[in-house]
Amino acid sequence: MACSSASGASGTGDGEFNTPYGIGVASDGSVYIADNYNYRIQKFTSDGVFVSKWGTQGAGDGTI
Repeated sequence: MACSSASGASGTGDGEFNTPYGIGVASDGSVYIADNYNYRIQKFTSDGVFVSKWGTQGAGDGTI
């Protein structure tokens, strides 16, 4: 895998990060980034366009 570009800003809004920790790429090209201290996963298109986010802080099912 090669990275041809990168973007993002520090914060809590869509497409913003607080200690991004891991990255995954799906077979359709979608990019998933673990946003560690915002306790969520963010999904982007292969072009870097924000799609969705989910997760919340905690210890139960559906939490990060």
